[in-house]
Amino acid sequence: MRLLRLDVHRVLIALSLLFLPLAGTLNAQTLRVASVNFWSGVDYQGVISVGEYETEHIRSLRLQALVHEMRRLKPDVIALQECNEVFHVVPELADSLGYDYFYQRSNSGIKIWRIGIPWNLNEGVALLARRDLHLEFVDVWYLSESFGAVGNSLSFHFDDQNLALVTRITVAGRNVYVVNAHLSSAVPDLEASRGELRFLLRYRGLPEADTSDLFERLRSNAALRQRETKRIAGHIQERFAGASVILMGDFNATPSSPEIGELVKNGFIDSFDAAGIGDSVTWDPAGNPNIRFSLS
Repeated sequence: MRLLRLDVHRVLIALSLLFLPLAGTLNAQTLRVASVNFWSGVDYQGVISVGEYETEHIRSLRLQALVHEMRRLKPDVIALQECNEVFHVVPELADSLGYDYFYQRSNSGIKIWRIGIPWNLNEGVALLARRDLHLEFVDVWYLSESFGAVGNSLSFHFDDQNLALVTRITVAGRNVYVVNAHLSSAVPDLEASRGELRFLLRYRGLPEADTSDLFERLRSNAALRQRETKRIAGHIQERFAGASVILMGDFNATPSSPEIGELVKNGFIDSFDAAGIGDSVTWDPAGNPNIRFSLS
C-alpha cells in the first residue's frame, strides 16, 4: 500500500508528533500539516481565576506570530493544543488565514458557555483546514478518567480533562480523518527519571513513605498516558479501519516511549520518517523560554 505523502513543518513550541496509518491510497496528493501547542500561559492554580504567566499584550503578540508563521508555511491542516482562550484564538487565526475550523473546549472548570470560574480559563484543542478540503466535524473522544464533563456549551470538572478532536477532510475525492489529541502531561517513567528523583529525594531527605508515594505517582502517570494512547488507537481501529488517518497532537512523549510504541504497533508511522526528514526538535528548552514554566 502507498502512504499519504507529507511535507511536514512544525513550529518549535512543544512536544508534538504526527502519525498516519499504513492503510489508504491517495496517489500523488501531498498535504502540508502543522501541529502547534499554543501554550495556555496559565498555572492552573486558583478558583475564581488561575495565575497567568504573561500579559494580554504578550498573548496577543504570540497569536500574531502564529498567524505570520502559518502564512509563511501555508499548511493545509493545522492542529492546535492548549488554546486559551479557545473561543478567541481559533476564530481569529482561522479568519486571518481564511480556513475552516472546529474547536473543542477541554480545561475550563465550571462554565455555562464562557461564563463561570475560573473566569480566565477556557482552554481547548482545534483543527483548521483550507476551505477546499471541506473540513467536517466527526467526534470528540474523551481520554481522561477523572470526574466531570467538558463541552463548548457546558463545562463541569475539577481535574485535567484530556481529549481528542476528530474531523474529516476530502483529498482527491477520498475521505481523510484528522485526529488532534492532547495526552496527560507527566515526567516519563524512565530509569533516568527515577535516578534523578532518587538524587532529589536524598538531597531533601524525605521520609520513606513520601519517597514511595512519588515513585508510585511516576508509575501511575506514565500508565495513564499509555491507556490514553490505547484508547485513541482502539477508536481509530474500530471507526476508521482501512481509511487514511492523520494523528497529530501533544503526546507529552518521546519517539522511543511506550506510548508512541503503542501507536506504531497499531500501524502508524512517523511522517517525518515517511517524508525522509528524519528527527526534528519539537521540544526546544534552549530556544523557547516559556518551557521553564512547564510542569513536565
